[in-house]
Amino acid sequence: MIKTWKNNIIFLLAGLVSFGMVAQERDSIPDTQIEPPEPVYKADSSKVSKPAYKRVKVDGIAAVIGDYVILDSDIEKTLIDLRNQGASPQDITRCGLLGKLMEDRMYAHQAVQDSLLVSDDEVNATSDRQIQQLIQQVGSMEKVLE
Repeated sequence: MIKTWKNNIIFLLAGLVSFGMVAQERDSIPDTQIEPPEPVYKADSSKVSKPAYKRVKVDGIAAVIGDYVILDSDIEKTLIDLRNQGASPQDITRCGLLGKLMEDRMYAHQAVQDSLLVSDDEVNATSDRQIQQLIQQVGSMEKVLE
């Protein structure tokens, strides 16, 4: 009976230890991050196999003006458009072009902030008033339309 009891304890401890190792292994691997495959060293040569993919920069943020974002691709597109219009490549620098794009976006951002909202009723009332003034000056609607 003692031998069975000792075997049960040993079996239980072995199970707990192995479960703890499995739990530890799971904790060390992040769930949300995908790691690139590690290079594999071949035993017969000193060559290292390359990963199956290569990191490539698709686009980047060059500047942010208010709610407007200027991407590197925006600079490239504008440069191509200017060259297609006949502009000299020596006269155009990426820095100068970025400055111009930033200035344009800054004016657009400021215009949005300075804008006043006008309802349709206000526009209609103002246009009706101006039409009435023209009719009073000329005499009739037919003369205004001529």
